[in-house]
Amino acid sequence: MKFFKDKDFYPSLIIWFIIIFWYLTFAYNFFYPFRVRLQDKVSSQAFYVFSRPPSCVNKIVIVAIDSASRQHLRVKWPWPRKITARLLRNIIEFSPKVVGLDIIFAGKSSPEDDEELISVLKSYPHTVLAYTLSKKGSEYPWEGFRKVAPSLGFVNRPGEEDRVVRSTRTFYIDREWRTQYSLDTQILTHYFNIEKEEIKVELAKGISLGEKLFVPSSMGITPLNYLAHPNDFVIVPAFLVLNKKVNPEIFKDKIVLVGATDPLIHDVWATPIGVFPGVIVIANSLVMMLSGRFLYHLPLAVTILFSLGIGMGIMIINKKFSLSISSLITFVVLVFSYFLLLYLRAKDVQVDYFTFFFLGISSYLVPNAYKYSYAIYMGTRLKNLAIRDPLTGFYTFRYFS
Repeated sequence: MKFFKDKDFYPSLIIWFIIIFWYLTFAYNFFYPFRVRLQDKVSSQAFYVFSRPPSCVNKIVIVAIDSASRQHLRVKWPWPRKITARLLRNIIEFSPKVVGLDIIFAGKSSPEDDEELISVLKSYPHTVLAYTLSKKGSEYPWEGFRKVAPSLGFVNRPGEEDRVVRSTRTFYIDREWRTQYSLDTQILTHYFNIEKEEIKVELAKGISLGEKLFVPSSMGITPLNYLAHPNDFVIVPAFLVLNKKVNPEIFKDKIVLVGATDPLIHDVWATPIGVFPGVIVIANSLVMMLSGRFLYHLPLAVTILFSLGIGMGIMIINKKFSLSISSLITFVVLVFSYFLLLYLRAKDVQVDYFTFFFLGISSYLVPNAYKYSYAIYMGTRLKNLAIRDPLTGFYTFRYFS
């Protein structure tokens, strides 16, 4: 192509390659906060513009400990355990597949309340209680509940500096090499009737729930693909369940999650698509696993190659056309690329968006900056040649006359 035979094309190309080398070698980690924010922005826009909740959302029912229940019962949180026991007993009567409680029953309460909750836990073999992992000391349910609870699952999510929940943890191996499973993983073992012996963990790959499901989660961690908004779930206020003012068919053969949505309880988490109660985060993790729609992050090398192709095209456009036309074409190319990336994100494919646009925009700025800087330089040089005598170097008199 004639562009590659034009010597004026190469200086801007070399400068662009130097900028790319500097970005990837020295500045890549520096721009991490910007890369993460743009990733969240794209995820949010893709979710609200293109994404539709998968059908497995209908397999989950959330019993919400919400503000309406607090006002109706006129009881402060935490509720007396006899109320929670009655709530759980009513749910069990509706024949769910499994019940997961995003509530940590730490410590003892009154003997009567504790015995009532123990009695309910004994009566149903598909209940999962929550606990939290911590290096300083994990917070488990009271020993009396641990002895009778069919399963326990931790509710911790991998932490990030900005406290936005972008990943989920399916298992954790402690210092004694004991494998512990998350609340959502334990719920799925009950949902699929998986025995403990059928669970296989591979640190580098993920976790297998028998032949039913494989969750790719290296070291137990996988990106959390948010597929459902709170409005997409069937959410039933707890006071309606306590008073049995609900249709029992809503719960039949479903995964029932019990958790707090009342803002005063402060169990809310920032996510890429909004601020959600913790029980909604767990529900999204279940939806991701049930649908098999795990988030695939395109390798950085592929993103760079794609960006180089787009960037080379933009540089050729800037060489061939005027500034106004090349700017318009570049804008159209970048906008089209952005919507393409939004669509890919809605299809569960994620790329390094900041790197893509950094390379794309710099491929537009570099040739234009070089072209006009060079024009200014040549204009200044010609001016100096015009006003100075070539033999003496003094200013030429006729220039000032």
